[in-house]
Amino acid sequence: MTMQIPNFVVYQGKKYYLLGGGKGLPTPKDFGLHPWVWHTGCVHGYIATYTVDNNNALSLTELRIGNVQEGTEWKPINGVSPEIVYQDSWTISEDNPAERIKTRREDGRVYAGLSESTYFSGQLWIGSDKIHSLVAHSIFPQPHEFEQVYILTFDNGKLVNVVDCSGAVALE
Repeated sequence: MTMQIPNFVVYQGKKYYLLGGGKGLPTPKDFGLHPWVWHTGCVHGYIATYTVDNNNALSLTELRIGNVQEGTEWKPINGVSPEIVYQDSWTISEDNPAERIKTRREDGRVYAGLSESTYFSGQLWIGSDKIHSLVAHSIFPQPHEFEQVYILTFDNGKLVNVVDCSGAVALE
C-alpha cells in the first residue's frame, strides 16, 4: 500500500504531522460529509488540520476532501463553504509530440478558515523535520522518522501537558 498522507496539527505556529492518537477528533462525517478514497495516498478521503491556539484550545481549522459519496451534498460547515481545489498537469500533444499541453482538473474541495472547537480528550503524537535519510517502510509516518516529536495531552479540548520526546524516539 502507498504511504498515506497524514493529518496535521499546528502547534506554536508550526505545522506538524499527526503521527498517532486522535480517535475522537472531528472528521467530515461529523458534518454529514462522507468522503471516499481520494487516491492511493489518501484512502480515508480527507486531510484535516487541527490547531492549538494561544489559549491552548484545540480546533479543526482546515478540511480538504477529495471526493464524497454519490448523493452527498457539498454543504457549508458552520458558514464556511468549500472551495474547489484544482490541480494542473501536463500532457503531450497528440498532434505534435514536442508540444506539452497544460490541463487543469478538479481535485477535491477545501474548507479553509474553520474554527471548529473540539472536546477531544487524549494524546496526540506530532512530529516535524522529517529525517530524509530514513527510508519509509510504513504506510503511516512513524515518530522515529522525525527530529522533533511531541506528545500533546488534551482534556476536553484543552492542552494540559506537553512532552518533548524527540531524543527518546530518534534512531541511533
